Amino acid sequence: MQIGFILWAVMLFLNRHLILLVFGAVTSLIGSRSGLDSSELATLYSNPWFLLTSLPATAVLVAAVRRDHKAGKLVRRLWRQGRWLLMLSAGLELTLLIALIILHRVGLNELHLVGAILDSYVLLYLKRSAWAQARFADFPAPHRQSNS
Repeated sequence: MQIGFILWAVMLFLNRHLILLVFGAVTSLIGSRSGLDSSELATLYSNPWFLLTSLPATAVLVAAVRRDHKAGKLVRRLWRQGRWLLMLSAGLELTLLIALIILHRVGLNELHLVGAILDSYVLLYLKRSAWAQARFADFPAPHRQSNS
């Protein structure tokens, strides 16, 4: 059973802090050679705690990439728990954002608002979707070698 576009999009969305950090670092390196300053992408989510909220989703993304019949027990276990790990990642991010807003550590802007709405949608989708639940229950069976 294929993973599907929506699930890939969810995994990439929940890993956006890491992706933006890497993308910002790469563009800063390229920009420094050409005289452009594009380091703003790296500081889009300036709080390092947001990177920590991405760790469960990063583990699921790695398991998705390594998802084949040769995968080991750890990858299989991560994939089986992937739905819950993605929900944990979205929930942690939403909780952190609310806490930082309440503590006046960040100001609410459109980017944070859209992120919070999408995190809420991801939580609801992963909780209620039978399709997503079936994808995480499925994993390519390991090949058995015959002794012939």
